[in-house]
Amino acid sequence: MKVALRRMLPAARRIDRVMAAIGRVAAWLVLAACLLSICNALMRYGLHFAQPLLLDLPMLLFSVIVLCGARARSPKTAISASTSCSARCRRAGGR
Repeated sequence: MKVALRRMLPAARRIDRVMAAIGRVAAWLVLAACLLSICNALMRYGLHFAQPLLLDLPMLLFSVIVLCGARARSPKTAISASTSCSARCRRAGGR
């Protein structure tokens, strides 16, 4: 069992790196959606300028974030899959 886990560890680390990258992209998308919402409100009420695309774009960005499966926590504080798997294996006595 330990040999199998050691063989799976590089794949788990790659998955962790991919998920961390997706989390970083999602964080920037949240910021972009919030800034777009602010600009949209300022343009709509301050300049009396409204575009249907600008009204829908923040919701579409949040949809992309949810579809990407954005993490609720940052990668530094989240327990990685590889760490949790190896910890469970050690507690189970290597089975």
